[in-house]
Amino acid sequence: MQTLHSTLIGMAALLIVVMLTGSAGAQPAEGQVSADYMMEGCVRYLNGNLTRARTAFRAGACVGVLNTLVWIGSSFVPHLRFCPPEGVTTEQAVSVVVRYIEARPESIDDPFAGLAVLAFQKAWPCRR
Repeated sequence: MQTLHSTLIGMAALLIVVMLTGSAGAQPAEGQVSADYMMEGCVRYLNGNLTRARTAFRAGACVGVLNTLVWIGSSFVPHLRFCPPEGVTTEQAVSVVVRYIEARPESIDDPFAGLAVLAFQKAWPCRR
C-alpha cells in the first residue's frame, strides 16, 4: 500500500518531469519559464533585496522550484537524479543554480528547471 508521502513524491516528480521536457539550447515552450525570467528573483533572494513586489514574487518562484527539486531530486529516474547533502539550505541550493547559470550565459533562455537539475547533478551527483 502506498503511503501519502510516496504518492506526493510521485506526483511532484511527474510535475517536474513535465517541466523538464524542453530541450537544451531551445527556447522554452509555452508554459515553461526561462532562466532569464527567474534569475533576477534568485539573485535578489541571495542578496536579500526583495523590496519590489515583482522581485519578491520571482524570488518566491525561484525558491519554490528549487526547494521542490531538492526535495524530490533523489527520486528522479537515473538520468535526471541528483543527491543533495543532508541538511542543504535553500540559500545553498539557490547559490548552486545561480553560479551554474551565470557560468553559461548562452543558456539564459533555456528552461530554468532544466538548468537547475543540471546544476544540481553537477554539484551533488549520486554515489553509485
